[in-house]
Amino acid sequence: METLSFTVDAAGFTSRADCHRDMQKVFVGYGYAGTNLDALHDVLTSIRRDAEIEIRGLEKARAAIGVYADSLRRVFELSAEENPHLHLRFT
Repeated sequence: METLSFTVDAAGFTSRADCHRDMQKVFVGYGYAGTNLDALHDVLTSIRRDAEIEIRGLEKARAAIGVYADSLRRVFELSAEENPHLHLRFT
């Protein structure tokens, strides 16, 4: 079975709403319909195929969304700890 590939480009986030709108686009088809980090965690831990996820520009996002960028990173990391199918790369 082919590995899934997702790219999150956080560099353009200007608000939390931007963040979650982008996540809905990136994870379309995987049940992400939320507007919070709990919903993101739920979708990430429900993926049942190997998935490469590249998260770009979190440092730049921090300027616009503050510590929420750190929380976003932590959700990805915790989800990957719980779900062995997820493979993260922060660039």
